[in-house]
Amino acid sequence: MSKYERYYVFDQAIPYKGLLIHPVRIKDYMDFMYLSQCLMLEKNSIRDPMMAMKAISMTYLEYMFEISKEDNTLIQLFVALMAIVLNKKDDVEFGINFYTDKDGKPLFEIFGVMYDSVDFDELRQIIADQNSLDLPDERIQKDVREKMEEARRFKARINKSKTASFEEQLTALSLYSGWELDKVYDMTVRKFIMSIQRANHMIMSNIYLTASMSGMVTFKDKSILRGWLADLEETDKNSDVLMSLDTVKNNISGADAKEDKK
Repeated sequence: MSKYERYYVFDQAIPYKGLLIHPVRIKDYMDFMYLSQCLMLEKNSIRDPMMAMKAISMTYLEYMFEISKEDNTLIQLFVALMAIVLNKKDDVEFGINFYTDKDGKPLFEIFGVMYDSVDFDELRQIIADQNSLDLPDERIQKDVREKMEEARRFKARINKSKTASFEEQLTALSLYSGWELDKVYDMTVRKFIMSIQRANHMIMSNIYLTASMSGMVTFKDKSILRGWLADLEETDKNSDVLMSLDTVKNNISGADAKEDKK
């Protein structure tokens, strides 16, 4: 459990070294997703060998500074993102000052307090967890992650299960809950995502459990017969697109057998 769990549960602002990090509201979701590019850096997945060797020893803040030398877009995105999470979006005087220390390491200043690379990493994780943002898992090679994402899209096409647009999800939750759209717009991103997942689960749970209890239908996969309050957290979000080692071995054995017959 995260040390900030209580703040996440009750949608409270998280105190961090003089800052109050507020959860993003749905009305700012589209801006947040665009600005969050500055948190999605993949410094360990660079294909250029020379740059990769240099970047692997860098912190995320150092890497953001490095790739912003010619184009400071990421720096600008970070400033705008912090304005949102600090509730300073409409404050024209809000700004962040950037410096380097005597060793050339990057620093940034907010409200007169200096922050370093360790602080950047902590803020990055807080903002991601607070708003259900999936940071790149660089323990898995980027090429592999791209293949898994391609597999998800293919699976969705096969199952004809394309996810509704963001606007349609807003409307669906409003209709299902009976809440006015203004109330939905004021939800935190984290609670909105959880509400959509839970509402979908409750609807499907009712269908499956009713069908099962009728005695006219049986399900081979008993895992779908879960109550409303079943844990929906994915222990492995990639399990739906990864074959087990045994499955791979069986496929290979089957292919070998066919070759032998020829």
